[in-house]
Amino acid sequence: MATHLIVYGHGAGDPGAVGNGTNERDFNRKTLHPYLKKWADKSKDSFVFFDTTGSRDMFQETANGWGMYSIKSSQYASVTELHEDAASASATGGHVIISSSFNPDKEDLNLAQIIKKIVGWWGGVSTTKGISFRNNLLNLNVAAQRGITYRLMELGFITSKRDMDIIKNNLDGYAQGIIEEITGEKLGSGNVSKPIVYQDKTGWYQALRDDKFYQTPDLDPKKDSWWNVVKGQRIWVSKVVKVGKDGKYTRAAISFDGVTRYCTLRDDFWKYLGK
Repeated sequence: MATHLIVYGHGAGDPGAVGNGTNERDFNRKTLHPYLKKWADKSKDSFVFFDTTGSRDMFQETANGWGMYSIKSSQYASVTELHEDAASASATGGHVIISSSFNPDKEDLNLAQIIKKIVGWWGGVSTTKGISFRNNLLNLNVAAQRGITYRLMELGFITSKRDMDIIKNNLDGYAQGIIEEITGEKLGSGNVSKPIVYQDKTGWYQALRDDKFYQTPDLDPKKDSWWNVVKGQRIWVSKVVKVGKDGKYTRAAISFDGVTRYCTLRDDFWKYLGK
């Protein structure tokens, strides 16, 4: 039976990145931790969680001469440090960070796939299978020097409402995936909800289910007249209209005999076929 260490980033007065009503220190310890512990308790391996209170910070302790320095190379089968990224509100996705001195192992690559499944990959890591290579992070460098199997997971952008909504809606599935890919086990059925995508391309679409066309982009059956859409029906979308706060939602504008009608462009209602 192997023992694994999970480190929650920041703490001891450092909240880490802040966004969408939370911060790294508290979100990972208070919100995500109960789900990780639930799945860790199902594993044949054992898990140690470094500080679930927020009173300690592995980075600060390493900087002071202990922290990662106090971990023996054979003490844990792996060390996984969890964080969320911060940037502009439009930045999205996650990645796994390892030392540039090494190639990713199976667990690194599988954890990157879990990130891809939940929030998608950040930036250009699609060319490196979700892996970022760094040599300027303290815990990572000390772990590499001491022969400790270590990776840092950026689970998504805490500054992205999109990422945080997806993570909050998939806490159980994200936690299950992390624990399973660290141990290589299959622990049961988790709950991972596919995020809804509002498509914004013009061209041909095919209905994946019965729906309705409306007179206005509000799509309100109490106010608008409506016409049925049948599953399998194809439409040509010449214009896409964005509605809602920050243009979050998209509507297809379709012309029928000179009259414009509207329907949602959610990817669970319409499949994009191309131009």
